[in-house]
Amino acid sequence: MMDGCTDGPTHYGCVIATYMEDKVYSKVQLRCSPPPKNEKHYTAEEHYELQRFVLAIYGKSITSPVVLIGDNGSTTKSLADLMGVPLIG
Repeated sequence: MMDGCTDGPTHYGCVIATYMEDKVYSKVQLRCSPPPKNEKHYTAEEHYELQRFVLAIYGKSITSPVVLIGDNGSTTKSLADLMGVPLIG
């Protein structure tokens, strides 16, 4: 799941993993950070590379997610296309 918030001039992108384990629903925040390169331009490609990096920290690949939950904006739609998963949101 992706969400974001703004504090003054800085926008933070958050990624939250949601999953079921032993019939228990869990949510874990994986990251909450500003854009890695240029705070004013956060493209789907930059999201993709950051997702890939964060998932690798947890021993997962970019193909691990089965859906992307986020807003229906063009960047999120493009990210879902890059990841090859359906967008819910």
